[in-house]
This record gives sequence, C-alpha cells and structure tokens, in this order.
Amino acid sequence: MINVEFNPIEHEVTVKGHAGYDEEGKDIVCASASALLYTIKHSLEKAVEMLENDTLKLSVKKGDASIRCTPKAEYEANVDVIFWTVLNGFEALAEGFPEYVTLTIK
Repeated sequence: MINVEFNPIEHEVTVKGHAGYDEEGKDIVCASASALLYTIKHSLEKAVEMLENDTLKLSVKKGDASIRCTPKAEYEANVDVIFWTVLNGFEALAEGFPEYVTLTIK
C-alpha cells in the first residue's frame, strides 16, 4: 500500500510504501506514484528561485519520500499550482486504485 499525505498549505508531501499491484519493475501503480513524485521534485528544483532560501527539503528514497518547501510570498500562487497539479494526479491514482493507494489531505 502506498500512503500519500499531502499538505498543500504547508507545501509538503510524503509518500511511503509500495503498491504491491504487481512485481517490482512491472508495477504500474508504483510507477505512476513515482512519476508524480519526481514531477513535483524536479518542478521545485527548477523553480528554486521562487522559494525562500534553503527551504527546499527533499528526501526521496525507494518506498519513502518527503518534499517540503516555503515559497516566497510573491510566488506562492506559482508553487501552489505545482502542488495542486500533483495532488490531482495522486487523487486520480487513489480513486483508480483504492486498494493500493491512500491519500490524506491535511
């Protein structure tokens, strides 16, 4: 089971676990979650100038990831778009595969 916790107000997402939908290397649910996670990671890395200094905290390991940042006030709407877009992807994944993905929005 993949457990996703999303806190869009605090600009934080954590993802833990493995889907178990199929064997490693063939698990489309894990691959989808990974793609969403790497999308937000790379988007924030490319947008680091929109973040307060040294606030981008990334920990991405197999089966365990945490991403958090603090946007500069003038760019908060831009960073929100990144988070809400990825949140929509996780919502679709949790709706399509509820026995393999849980989503909690704080």
